[in-house]
Amino acid sequence: MRRIESATLTIWPDEKAMALVEVNLMAPDGKGRHRYQIIYVARGERLAEYRVDLGPSRNFVGAEFRLVGGVHHADGRVELIETVGNLQDWADDFRARPPFIPDPLALRAQLERAVYNRNKERRNA
Repeated sequence: MRRIESATLTIWPDEKAMALVEVNLMAPDGKGRHRYQIIYVARGERLAEYRVDLGPSRNFVGAEFRLVGGVHHADGRVELIETVGNLQDWADDFRARPPFIPDPLALRAQLERAVYNRNKERRNA
């Protein structure tokens, strides 16, 4: 399957998909950024792109993300594993989660523990 992309106007929940991404891009009218859901499906020997405008990006607190539904094999073959419907369900779940904000104190404790363990290993070597 060639990696050259084209556009498609229709997708079906039970068809196989290569990936689903949600990204913030400039709106077509040039007035602000919107969140787009982009789904890559097979159309013949090519990947086709299907886009959905989800609305202004300010309405989304979560980060942009990518869900993989297929793999590129070393011999050039592409294997589509997941369906459009599954990827869309996962995207809905992912989008509904609150954003991950790491606890700075927990990160500091992990770093201190890692430095301590490394220094201990060096002393014992």
